[in-house]
Amino acid sequence: MNIIYYDGDCAFCHFIIKIILKIDSNGKFKFSPLSLFEKNINEYPDSLILKLDKNIYFEGNAIIKIFEILNSKWIIVNYLLKLFPINFLNFTYKFISKNRKFFKIKNGKNCPIIPDHLKDRFILTK
Repeated sequence: MNIIYYDGDCAFCHFIIKIILKIDSNGKFKFSPLSLFEKNINEYPDSLILKLDKNIYFEGNAIIKIFEILNSKWIIVNYLLKLFPINFLNFTYKFISKNRKFFKIKNGKNCPIIPDHLKDRFILTK
């Protein structure tokens, strides 16, 4: 099962998850808050984490893998991301992550209500 773990308290993270939900029309990913990640995440507390079966990806590597798995029209984004060194992608990711609390959503809601037709895509309990 492909699971994207995200910060459940971050409005910016919810915005990114909404975008991935729109792009991922084939339902290749499920989503879960970081608080439900089964391993110790102290090393990557503010990271998006991608779990693909037994493999775990963080930060830039997670973003690259997500676009690699999405349908073919997004493969160009994957190739563009791979042009950058992973250290640059991780630095950019960490910069956005550290400053994500400054991003606001228009209506101010941090935790949007999940529509019924998407609830099966979310893992909200252990």
